[in-house]
Amino acid sequence: HPLRPQAVFTGNDAMAVGVYQALYQAELQVPQDIAVIGYDDIELASFMTPPLTTIHQPKDELGELAIDVLIHRITQPTLQQQRLQLTPILMERGSA
Repeated sequence: HPLRPQAVFTGNDAMAVGVYQALYQAELQVPQDIAVIGYDDIELASFMTPPLTTIHQPKDELGELAIDVLIHRITQPTLQQQRLQLTPILMERGSA
């Protein structure tokens, strides 16, 4: 079908679950008809059929970094702002 997207990238894995359900109801297959990629890497992602390709956000590392920054801002209020970046990881599974 020319107007059908080749892939759907969702803002989180819970939304991808909804996309799976809608595609199933439309009798479309993941990834044969439409690829699906989520974001979060929730536990359920690896148990979906097919397993969801998703972006893993390092939440533990993000939390630790946020606490460190907060403590530094409290102890050194004049500290210059800084930009911090964490690298997400593509978890390649069966949906894309």
